[in-house]
Order: sequence, then structure tokens, then C-alpha cells
Amino acid sequence: MAIIKKFRIKSFKKKNSLIEFKNVSLSYGNRLILDNISFNISEGQIFGILGPNGVGKSTIFNLITGIINPKSGKIKIAEEDVTDLPIYLRTKKIQSWLYASIWRIF
Repeated sequence: MAIIKKFRIKSFKKKNSLIEFKNVSLSYGNRLILDNISFNISEGQIFGILGPNGVGKSTIFNLITGIINPKSGKIKIAEEDVTDLPIYLRTKKIQSWLYASIWRIF
């Protein structure tokens, strides 16, 4: 079983949601990979996923990038539902979010 843990370096007044999973499930054939996973990554957080091989760590990354789509649940990036977006549109969304985040740092 994977362990999802949030690490916060320091507290920020803004708590904008950057990536959000709501009840995401995915299976390959009869093998259940993710079962009702929910988490939220906000600004100012470092998010780690720990676990042994085959528990779904890379699958979560592939869901965020749009390489695969969940069987159920919702995925939001910058508070916009991207669950059903094709990979090229989701990639554009992630790129625009990253550029905006980088400019805020400088």
C-alpha cells in the first residue's frame, strides 16, 4: 500500500489548489491499481508518494499528465477539471500553469 504524505515548508496565506484528485479509481483488467484516491496539493506544499513497486505511484503521475484516464473520479489542475481533456490540451494546461507559477516566484 502506498503512503501519501504532505510536507509543508512554511505556511502561506494563499491556499490555491494546484492539483486535486477526487475519488479517482483505476484498474488494469482485474487488477485494481487505485481505489478511491483523494488528495489535494496546494501552493507551498511539497507532496511525496511513497510505496513499493506496483502500488500506483507512476500511475498517479500518468493520470496528472493525461497519458491515461481514470475509470472514475475527477482530476483538477489549477481548479479546472481536466479529467476528460485529451493529452495535448492537458499538456497545454499544465504548461500555462507552470509558466504562471514560475513568474510568480520572480
